[in-house]
Amino acid sequence: MKWLVSNCKISCNKDFITCWNHRFRIIELNNNLILTKCQYKKYYNFCLKQKYYKTPLIKKIIPEKYSNIAFIGFARPTMGSINNIAEMQSWWTALYWKNQLSYSVRNLKWARSEDPLDIENEHVNTIVIGNYYMKDLAMDMGIQPDLVQILITDPVLWAKIIHSTIHPMLYRLQGQFSYPESRQVYMNTFPSFDEKIRYDNGDINSSMIKYYAFFSLLHILFIWLVFIIIFFILYFLQNTSKSKQNLLLSTFIVSLFVNVT
Repeated sequence: MKWLVSNCKISCNKDFITCWNHRFRIIELNNNLILTKCQYKKYYNFCLKQKYYKTPLIKKIIPEKYSNIAFIGFARPTMGSINNIAEMQSWWTALYWKNQLSYSVRNLKWARSEDPLDIENEHVNTIVIGNYYMKDLAMDMGIQPDLVQILITDPVLWAKIIHSTIHPMLYRLQGQFSYPESRQVYMNTFPSFDEKIRYDNGDINSSMIKYYAFFSLLHILFIWLVFIIIFFILYFLQNTSKSKQNLLLSTFIVSLFVNVT
């Protein structure tokens, strides 16, 4: 039997499960047990002596030592919604249990102080940055949308994706979870740019105009900064001996490898 647990505080008694002050009858469906809508608690007993949640979790979902149980909605996002994350986790778990998934353990720390897929404090060790975490799950499932292809084939959809937040519907556009109406559903999921810059009565919101203008200016400045840095690097390399160039290149490769690993 497989257990799918979602934000629960659970105690067991024969055919019933107690969640806080509510009792849920145990229902077995296709040899799987599904429990949902309960309160968060870090450790579980499940009327057994093993403490499943004390062992490291694969992708913050499935314990390494007990692959027949999955914790959905326990990854705590610093940015993003638990509901969105839980939906992505449920897809990932279903594929994992069907042996239709080959996952990778990624480290996205790079120049950050912490890996956005593995953050912890003195209370919680399942903190993630939601957008990075959902992208990580999507890459495992092969449903990460190809933005270059979308830019070429559907620039309107590409523009919608770029100025909208990460949402599970994004990962229904391409891959095994896509369907014919997925594009239209995604386009209707978020307000249009015109709706964003207007009040409910239809008048222009000058504050939002200023926000998007400043947002665009920052991106333009960032792109210019990247080009300036590249120019100076190339200029410096042209005036540097071959041995120093090799030394700089090897140092860069080693530092990149250390940050990634």
